[in-house]
Amino acid sequence: MVNPFSGKRFSFGLGSLFQRRRPAVISSRSALQLSALPGLKALLERPDSLPAGCAGFFLPAPLQSGDLLVGRDKELEGLETVFNGWQAGQPASVAVVGPQGCGKTSLINCFLEKRQQRWPICRGVLGKRLKEEREVLEFFRGFFDVESGVEEVEALIARIGEREPRIIVLEGAHNLLLRVIGGRKALEIFMYVLLRTRRRHFWVLSCRRLPWLNMDRHVGISRFFSHVLELDLLPEERLRAALKLRLERCGLEVFFYRSREELEQQRHQGANEQEEKENGFFRALLANSGSNFYSALYFFLLCSRYEMKTQS
Repeated sequence: MVNPFSGKRFSFGLGSLFQRRRPAVISSRSALQLSALPGLKALLERPDSLPAGCAGFFLPAPLQSGDLLVGRDKELEGLETVFNGWQAGQPASVAVVGPQGCGKTSLINCFLEKRQQRWPICRGVLGKRLKEEREVLEFFRGFFDVESGVEEVEALIARIGEREPRIIVLEGAHNLLLRVIGGRKALEIFMYVLLRTRRRHFWVLSCRRLPWLNMDRHVGISRFFSHVLELDLLPEERLRAALKLRLERCGLEVFFYRSREELEQQRHQGANEQEEKENGFFRALLANSGSNFYSALYFFLLCSRYEMKTQS
């Protein structure tokens, strides 16, 4: 692993890049530095990029299974407990809330992994804002494959209640509230459908934290859920453990260098020297990623060089 940071931080925070936070002042220099970063596709197409089987461990994308999940045991256990209660007859609906990049989708994927063979799963994304009652009804009719003639909320709920029990996952819940005439009513109708069907079906919605707080302030959205599962960005020691686990699983021998020049000059290093450089690498990586795991994975690929001769 070549560390291009050399203990220095970029003049911009990659938390702002991945969490879409607008910096207070945008200078031409910082804009140039942002645009100079290669895209993910360019990283994977470099001549010395990691082999496809190894690069997959470091792609900034949600986990599909629990093999690489780190630091979410408590949250996953909580979700399991709520689901078991629902199976026992308790109405349940869960909101998974947290900042962008904290791992909401990964947590949900790991929860669903154990149930894919036993339970029907309906999954979707609220990709657009629902501005009025008509759009809410259209969304649910399409999602549950209900005939178009159903135009009343109670009739729609009855149709949904006829479906076999299933796990329903909807992401992008920040699109539920739009400050337009009728927007609040649309949200309340959406939540009414959820409330009336949560004994029959197990609902899981994910939402970014800031929009959630906004919706809670204006309409008290948390009152519509039996459980609200709050996720935070993982602390640095957990992020480092997650990265090291992926390193172990990828199957390559790993060495740390401060630069390409140092790699050519010092092929053989002692264990203490390697440990010092490894610690420096992870400190710089996590500092420049703003502890956002997706950002950290991107930087990991940016700093990685593969040597075919030694498979390291």
